[in-house]
Order: sequence, then structure tokens, then C-alpha cells
Amino acid sequence: MRAACVALQAWAVKLQLAVCLRRSNLVRRGPVARNPLSLARAFARVARDQGLRAATREARWRLLGRVGRALVGGRLAQLDAAVASTHAAQTELRGRLAGLECSYANLEDDAHRLIGDVAAVRDALSEMRHQAEQHMHALGARVDALDGDVGALRAMVDALERRDTVRRDTLLRHSRSVRWLAEHHTTATLPAPTTGALVSVIMPVWNRAATVGAAIESVLAQSYQEWELLVIDDGSQDDTRAAVARYSRDPRVRYFFQEHAGCCRARNRGLAESRGEVVAYLDSDNTLEPGYLAAVSAAFAAHPERDAAYFGQLVFDHHDDTVFVRAEPFDRARLAEGNYVDVNVFAHRRHLVDRLGGFDERLSRLGDWDLVLRYTAHAEPLVIRAVGGRYQLGHPDQISERESYFHDYYHVRRKLERPVQPPLRVLYALWHYPQLSEAYVRAEIRCMQRWGVHIEVWSEEDAPAPFPSEVPVHRGPLDAAIERVAPHVVHVHWLNMAARYRDAVAEAKLPLTVRAHGFEYSTSLVAALLEDDVVRAVYLFPHHAVAYLATDGAKVRALSACFDPDLYHTGSKDTSLILRSAVGLPSKDLPAFIRIATRCPEHHFVLAVCRAARAEAYVEELAAYNRSLGSPVDLRVDLQHEEVAALAGHAGIYLHTHALLDPYGMPTSIAEAMATGAYVLGRRCQPAEHYIGDAGRLYESEAEAAALVRETAAWDDARWLRARNTSIDRAYAHFASGRVLHPMLDDWTAVADERGWAAT
Repeated sequence: MRAACVALQAWAVKLQLAVCLRRSNLVRRGPVARNPLSLARAFARVARDQGLRAATREARWRLLGRVGRALVGGRLAQLDAAVASTHAAQTELRGRLAGLECSYANLEDDAHRLIGDVAAVRDALSEMRHQAEQHMHALGARVDALDGDVGALRAMVDALERRDTVRRDTLLRHSRSVRWLAEHHTTATLPAPTTGALVSVIMPVWNRAATVGAAIESVLAQSYQEWELLVIDDGSQDDTRAAVARYSRDPRVRYFFQEHAGCCRARNRGLAESRGEVVAYLDSDNTLEPGYLAAVSAAFAAHPERDAAYFGQLVFDHHDDTVFVRAEPFDRARLAEGNYVDVNVFAHRRHLVDRLGGFDERLSRLGDWDLVLRYTAHAEPLVIRAVGGRYQLGHPDQISERESYFHDYYHVRRKLERPVQPPLRVLYALWHYPQLSEAYVRAEIRCMQRWGVHIEVWSEEDAPAPFPSEVPVHRGPLDAAIERVAPHVVHVHWLNMAARYRDAVAEAKLPLTVRAHGFEYSTSLVAALLEDDVVRAVYLFPHHAVAYLATDGAKVRALSACFDPDLYHTGSKDTSLILRSAVGLPSKDLPAFIRIATRCPEHHFVLAVCRAARAEAYVEELAAYNRSLGSPVDLRVDLQHEEVAALAGHAGIYLHTHALLDPYGMPTSIAEAMATGAYVLGRRCQPAEHYIGDAGRLYESEAEAAALVRETAAWDDARWLRARNTSIDRAYAHFASGRVLHPMLDDWTAVADERGWAAT
């Protein structure tokens, strides 16, 4: 058995050897295949080669195994991470799906509710449609009834028109009757002395070639011959000189020419050239009754103690073709409210001119009223119950049609003011003073000083843009300033500052008054101050005050913005100059002014801006923005009040901008611009509409503002004159400091009276 196994192994070895030899091709190499020794050697070589190959294969497989395990391991790690990420995403998706299922369920519920609501709305609409149909039927019935009422109203209007026609005819008939009676009750019926004092008649004239002849002839027709007529030509550019020259053959008619300076200067020239003991006046479009100078001479001869006299006057009103007699008994209080004594029928002795001066040349009209007030202040004039002359009212070339009325009315009335006695002492408690942007404080103080109030100021902080103060300014604690000044009342600007300073004022046992402004207006602050016993009065702009006057009238006063008439004057206008003056704050919307300027390159835009406390850098931002747009605006920083007033005097248009972020008050710069005769453009809102009124226009957008500016380029001189006078009249009728601030003065005076004027 063992032998068989050995034989079998030998056979296997031979077989393996044969295979190896065949593979190595040794069997084909001739002698080697047949020589056993060579075969053995070849076999040994083959075996060795086969071992090396096997070792190489084993090393290769071992290396590939390691590399494979490394690669498969990394891939498996990535696959594990991907599987984990996929699992997390599946978990998140399952959560979102659950949320969506919940939302879907909620949407289903909402849909069901909406379906119910739609059904309810449908039912409500059906009911409303039914009610509307009923209302339409009722409305139709009412319309039918109104048609009947309209017919009745038309009939009533027709009747009123017929009645108006009848009344107008009656008025015209009465006018003719008044004229006939007046003409038969003239100075011609009075005694006519043949001799007496020389009467100088002063006649100013300007471009009146068509009417001056009739006026001169009415003087030549006087029954009294002791007169001289001084015709002062105030720079006429028509044929006035030639018209007057026709009467130069009478030596009593004297002609003088001067450069155009206004009727008051012309009359003063006449007074300076006159030689008469008595002075009378006649305008170049009016006439005297034939017996007027005789009646004047007789009146002064009969009453040597009287220095002035006036007559009745027949007035021809060309506005409605009516005639009336202007004649009233003398009443000083009535005369102080408005003039009813026309200078054309007013005469006075010469010495009044020497003692009281002539006409106020600052007045373009109402100079005669001012003269009559001054010449009758200490003695009543004679009142002659007769018609002394005829007055033409309503001609387009009259001064009354060319010049502002309320400007001169204010300045005449101002002369009647008297200082309070004894002087009031008031301490202004202000956050920062004197600050350029707060011109309203300066206007208020200057007006009160004119009325005799002693003003001093305490200021908490220095002003970032100051002006020279005209009153003493105190620093340090407020209570120390109160002790030094010893005022009757402490006055504060801004509601929040009143709340801030009230404790110090209460500690001093003094009353407090406060002037509110727009930007800081607050109903809660007003309510708190009205309940405060320390606060005596709260001055609100009218559109803010209206909510309180019915219930809190004891403390609330409606007080408009005001300007300083001593600073802002009418002047020669440059209609291409557009002005805006403001403190440098974002709420003023000053970039809008710059952008509007880019739309109007044919106009000159000037922005006068001053630095604001704690916002000083904003002016530099404005300057940079202006440069970025090509500098369309002439930017001027920290101008003094006088410089801004001079700019306003020249500007044809004042363009006010406002962001409408803060409550709108009454910007003082608008009133100041009106006072100079500027045409005002403002941002549209209800307070601005009431404030600006007919002195300008309002705009919604920057494009509209630019269009309004450009529109004025087509205006003629007459249109600009109307705009100028409208602005001036509105400013002086409503916003001049002397007109606005009397309620404040009255409150302070009442406080001083209650305190027995004890403060010194």
C-alpha cells in the first residue's frame, strides 16, 4: 500500500514536472528534454522561477488586499455617512410632512369657515341690496321732492335778483339824491370873506396828466383869493409837467419837480416851500368846492383857539357807480381805529408843522391819517358841517390800489402804543439762547421791550449758532437766576421745557407761562400743564388751541406766529430769487429744496441754514448733498437775522419745505417772508392752508413745487404787484408782533397786578 502511494506521488511529481516543462517550453529545446541531468537542472531553474513568481504573486495580492481594504473602508465610511444623512433627511421630511398634514387640516378648517363667511356675506349683500333698493325708492321720492324745492328756490332766487335790481336802482337813485343835496349844501353857502390869511394848498402829483388840470381849476375857481398852490411833481413820466404848465400864467400856481419818492415826501416838499399861515391839501385826482378855502379862512378867523378843521366830502365810488357823503363828528377813539377824515378836506395852522413835524415818509399810504391823528391829539378840530370837496374812489392808478393797506395801518397804530406802568419784570427760561434759528424769541422780546417790559434771559446751554443778545443772559442754576432777576413771571418756550423747569419756578412761588411750538406739540404735555397750578397760561397756535378753548379757556390762549416789523421790510424784489431759511434738521426736508432747484435752473435758489443744537453735522451733510447734485443751491450757513431779513426783502418767492414728520406749527420764516412781500409756496396740509391763505400756493410733490416756481416766470408786473401786496397785507393784518402778543402782555400785567407789583 505504501509502495503504491509512493509510486502515485512519483507519478504526480512527474506529471507536475511535465506540465511545468511544457509551460516553460523546455521540452522543445532539444537535448535538454532528452538528457535527464539537463532536465533536472532545467527543472530546478523552473522551480526557482516558479517560487519567485509565487512569492511575487503573494506579495502583490497582499498589497492589493491592503489597498482594497483601505479603499473599501473609506467608501464604506462615506456610504455610512450618506446613509445617516439620508436617514436624517427622511426624518425631517417625515416631520415636515406631518406639519403639512396639520396645516392642511387647518386650511380645511379655515376653508370651511370661509365658506361659511362667504355665505354670510352673500346673505348680507343680498340684504343690503334689498335695503339699497328700498333706499333708492325713498331717494327717488326725495329727489322728486327736492326738484320741487329747487323749483321753489329758483323762483326765490329770481325774486331776490329782481329785489336786488330794485335795491340797486334805489341805491343809485339815493346816490343821485345825496349828490344833489350835497352839491346844494357845499361851502358855497357859507360866508365868503374877501380878505384873510394866506392859505397854502399842497398838491402832490405823479403821472396824472389826465386829471391834474381839473384839480388845479377847482383851486382857481375858489371864491377866496388869498391862496397859493404848490404842485409837487413826484417824478412823473407822462405829460404832467405840460399839463401843469398851462396854468403857470397865474403866479399863485407854483410847480416843483423831484425824483419819485412817494406822496409823503412830496407833501413835505410842499410844506417846506409853502408860505401860508394856513395849510390845506388837494390830491391831483380830486377837486374842491368853490367856497372851501373861504370857509377854511373864516373858520380859523372865528376860532383862533383851534388849530385844525375838517369838512364833509362827497365820495364817488367807481367800483359800483354810487355816491355817498363821508362826514362824521369827531371821536378820538373812533379815529384811532380807522381814518374817516380825508386830508383833501382837512386844514390846519402852519405852526403845527413846526411843532409836530410833517408827513411820515416811511408810510406809502395812510400818511394823512397819521398826520390827522397827531394834529388832533391834544385839541379837537373844528367840524364844519358842509361838503368841502369831491373824492374819486376806485381809480386803478390810486395809491390805495398800488400799496399795502395793513402795512401802514400797523405802523400808524403802533405810534399810539404806550408803555406799561410800572415796568413788568419777566425772566425768559430757555434751553439755549441766543440761538439764530429761534428768531421768534427775539421778535417776542423786542416787542415786549418796546412796550416797556423789562426782560432778562436764563439759558441752560450755549447756542450752537448765536447772535448778539440785546438783553442780559444768565447761566448756572435757574433758581439763582430767579433770585437775581426777581421777576413777576417766568416765561418758557416749548412745552417740554416748561415741564422741565416748573419745579424751580414753583419753588420760587412764581407763575409760569409757556409758548408752545409745532414740532414738540403734545396733547399729553398740554393736559399736564393745564392741570399744573404753577402754569398761568399756555399759548398755542390757533389750530392747536381750538381743541381746548371750549373747556380750558381759562389757561389756553390762541396765539399765532409773529415776526419783527422792525427787522423785516418791503423792498425791491428779484422775482428769480427763491429763498428758504431754516435750522439744519431733517424734519425741515431741506434736501427737497435742493432737488426742486435742479428742476428750475433759470432761478436762483438760496438756502440760509443755521446749525442746530446736537445736530451740527447735518449742515455738512446738506452741503455734500448739494455738491453731489452740481450745487444748484447757494448754501449760506449761520447768517445773522439782519442778513436773512435782507435776503427775504429781495426774494420774489419763499419756498417752504416740510417733511410732515413732526406736528405742523406756524413756521416763523413764512410770516417773515410775507412781511417782505414774497410769494409763498408751502407744503400742502390743513394748517399751512390756513396760515398761508391767499399769499401763495400749496404743493403736494416736488414736481408740483417746481411747476409753481416756473409758472411765475410768465407773470407781468401787475401780477407781481398783487402778489406782493397780498402777502404784505396778510402778514401785517395777522402776524405782526405788536398785533399778536397783546394777550401775553395782558396775562403778565394781570399777574403783576395780583402780586401788587411787589417784585423790583
